Amino acid sequence: MQMQMNLEDYFQTIASIQKKSVILLTDRGVMDNTAYCTPEVEQAIYDETGWDKTSIRDNRYDMVIHLVTAADGAEEFYTLENNAARTETASVAKMLDKMTQGVWNGHPNYV
Repeated sequence: MQMQMNLEDYFQTIASIQKKSVILLTDRGVMDNTAYCTPEVEQAIYDETGWDKTSIRDNRYDMVIHLVTAADGAEEFYTLENNAARTETASVAKMLDKMTQGVWNGHPNYV
C-alpha cells in the first residue's frame, strides 16, 4: 500500500506542475488491497502505519468508479484465455469483486 501511495503521489506531483488540467486515473485504489486481507491483518496495517482507513478511503481519491467484473452479469465474456494474469473462476471473481466494492462503501463519490 505504501508503494502504491508513493507512486500515486509521484504522479500527482507531476500533474500539479503541468500548464493544463490533468486527470489521473488508476486501475486500482489503495483500498482495493484491503479486500484481500482479513480484518485482523487490515487493522494491523493501520496500527503499524498510523494510517486512518476512513481518511484513505474518503480523501485520497476524488471519485471511485468501480467497473464490475464480466463474471457478474456477462459471464459469457469472462474467460481465462485472454489474460495470463487472471486465474480466478467466475464465481471467485464475483466474490472478489463484491469484496472490493465493499471496501469503498462510504466513499462520498463512489459509483
